[in-house]
Order: sequence, then structure tokens, then C-alpha cells
Amino acid sequence: MFAFFSQAQILNSASFADRGYPDFTVDGKNKLECTEYVFLRDLNITTEEQPYKYTMLSLHVGAFPVSKGLAEVSVYINDNDQNNVFKKLDLKRNPKEWYRMVIPADLLGTNNTIKVCAQTTEEITKLQIFSDSLISTHLMPDFEATGAFTIETSDPKPVVGEQFKVIVVLKNYGSEGTTADLRYRKEQWDEFMPTITFIKGPTSYQKEMPACIQRDAGGNCTKPSQFGFEYIVKANKPVEMTFIPAVVSFINDFGEETTVQSSTAKIKARLPERNLSSFFIASKENISDVPAGTTVPFTLGIKNESMDPALDVLVAVDFPGEIMVQGKQSNVISEIKPKETVYLSYEVKSANPGKYSLGCMVRFMQFPETISKCDVLDINFVQPAVSPMIILGIVLLLAGAAVFGYINYVRK
Repeated sequence: MFAFFSQAQILNSASFADRGYPDFTVDGKNKLECTEYVFLRDLNITTEEQPYKYTMLSLHVGAFPVSKGLAEVSVYINDNDQNNVFKKLDLKRNPKEWYRMVIPADLLGTNNTIKVCAQTTEEITKLQIFSDSLISTHLMPDFEATGAFTIETSDPKPVVGEQFKVIVVLKNYGSEGTTADLRYRKEQWDEFMPTITFIKGPTSYQKEMPACIQRDAGGNCTKPSQFGFEYIVKANKPVEMTFIPAVVSFINDFGEETTVQSSTAKIKARLPERNLSSFFIASKENISDVPAGTTVPFTLGIKNESMDPALDVLVAVDFPGEIMVQGKQSNVISEIKPKETVYLSYEVKSANPGKYSLGCMVRFMQFPETISKCDVLDINFVQPAVSPMIILGIVLLLAGAAVFGYINYVRK
């Protein structure tokens, strides 16, 4: 992974020691103790008037005799309610020496109190907040504002097997630009999202993200710089799934890599709705008492009654063996759009009289296979009636033969 130094600035800073506070230590197993630090508005003089200047709390934490475990350090900003924790430091999964946290402007006032509580355990028996911890004011990128880093899908209820888009959007609401490393964690795909198959798309970007482009009179960002990308996936099973967040990394004012996670997106994959109706279309005079040998035209209609496309539909008409067919007996329709009707035309004839029943089968070739049948079409072929002209011809032929015979008889 690559990350780059931003153009962020520390406008001012003061350590706890500068304010007269010594190291804070909790020593002994399973102890909970708290301390408070007060700082005045002078370190945050521009926050209300120009909210694009950020106040950051940096806690330097020591854990002994091991640095990783269940011990807790909780931070409260202008609030003594134990239920309103501003930040709980993760010493179990992400232990480190320095913990950086931006304090939202709406939590700050003229006089500000930071309360820090440390809870030791059986494994971490000593916790220390060092006095070089500090409060500072910055110009910096901001990818953590509401809506700044999001994942969305083109279809929250995708059909199993059909491709859909995942759209990642990053916005910088901050007062400084940075070069950011943006990626969607494809390396963790199989572990966290086994029912989703990645099809194609970019795996990462390194992108210059300028500072907020436009602000209102109160300093609020109304037009952040923005960058986005998308990739193509498909669901393998009809299940609910939450996408793992994308991540963006950049280097902060202290030379440390800072990582921010995006929002998450949920989908509910489903099986396709499959509802086809099929029907024969033929005029009554074309199928009732049709003289044998006559060609009979008819049409088969297949309508997609669902709201999903019908893909790879096999249509086969069942013709009795005595029927002669002009055209294909089966067809594959690649797609029938929702509510669309597709028409197939046929012509048949029979040399022999008889009543013949035609049927049809409509089948989805994709899994899960679904089969439906249409109503029967009956065509009645009859013995052709003798034409009056043919009868007249026979009469004339017989009359001529009789005359010819009589003449020969008289001559003899």
C-alpha cells in the first residue's frame, strides 16, 4: 500500500505538560481511575467562526507489562456521563503509542474539559497517559464528515447470477488537500464476502484530493472535492450481505499513516421472478374443418409477466408426427424484457384428415430450471370437398364417352 504526505498544517499546539499536567498513571490489577484536563478556547479560537480548522486530541498511552490486551482507556469531551463516551481506545486489536482523534466543533465551548478514564486488567496492570499528550489545531483533509466516504450499489436487491455495480465515492470536506491511497480491500473478499463474486474493476487508486472547493459564510463545506470508482460483482446465493468498507489512507501532520473506512452497503440478493405466460393465436376459420393439404398459419405468444428480464428461454412446440411443419420446432429467446411479449410464427399442414392437438413447452435454461406449458391448440383437417367443376367435368367426360360409344354402335 502506498500513502503520501498531505499539505496539512499544525496551526498551534500545547501539551498537557505545557498546561501543568503531569503523567497520569493507574497502577495495579483491575483498577479504574479518571483524570481531567482543561483547555481554554484560545487553542480553538477559530472553530465556531471558521469550522474548517480542526481541533485534535493526541493521547500518548503506555500499557505495561504488555501493550495488547483488554484494558480500556475512555475519553469524554465536556461530558461526565459515563454513557457518553467520545472515544474508547482499542488496546486489544489496535494497540499503539499515539491515539489521534479530531474533536467535532459542536462539542467544544469556551472552557473545555477532557476526561480520561483508564481501566487495568489482569494482563495489563499499568496504564499511563504521558504528559506530552497534546491538543492542537490543524488545517487538514477530512474524509470522516457525514457522507464523505460511501459505498452504494446499483441494485439493493440484485438477482442471483446477474451483474451489478458497486460505487465507491470519496469526498474531501477538509481545509487541505492530500494524495490518498484508495482501495476496496479485494484481498479480504473471499474471507468476508464468500457469496459475492468479483467480476471486474480497478483494485486501487492513488488520487490527489484537493481541499474543499466552496464554503458558506459559516465556513461549512458546501462543495467538497470528489472522486469515485466502481467495480462489477454478482451474487451467488439469495442471501442478505453487507459489503466490507473501502479504505482510504494518507499521511497526517505527525508523519503517521491515517486510515479511514467508508460506510457500508447492504444488499438482499434474490432469485429471479419467473412468470411467463404462453398462448396460441389462430383464427377459428383457420383451424376448424380445414381441408387436408391446406397450409395453416398460427402464432405462439410468450409474455414475461414479471419485473425481471427472462433470459435464455427455450420454446418448443409439440407437433404430432402426421403434421408437416414449416420452420423451427424449437427456438431459444436470449431475453424477454419485463412485461414484453415475443411472438413466434409457424405454418403446418397435413395430407390426411384428422384432429391434431398442438402443445408447447417454455423452459428457462438457467438454474434453477423452470418449465411451463401452454394450452392446447386443436386443428381439424377434413377430407377436401369435391369441387362442382370437377363434378361437371366428370359428367361431361361420361357424357362424351356415352356419345362416342353410341356413334360407334350405330356405325356398326
